[in-house]
Amino acid sequence: AETAAYALRCVAKAVYLASEQAMQAYPGLPIVFSGGVASNTMLRDVIAPLNPIFSKPEFSTDNAMGVAVIACRNQE
Repeated sequence: AETAAYALRCVAKAVYLASEQAMQAYPGLPIVFSGGVASNTMLRDVIAPLNPIFSKPEFSTDNAMGVAVIACRNQE
């Protein structure tokens, strides 16, 4: 459990730092998180100080599903 928590903290910190850099490069634009990783509560807590926009958890379960829906709509 400690190893898994450490790995999650490392990922959350990396996402935080990348988001911070993106905010510096593109000031004034919001940060939007969606997808399976975005539903992780630890990530949400770590990123919260940057005031991001998170999609609802029920819409953040799987990026592949979102891509499939977009592809289907484009085919129609």
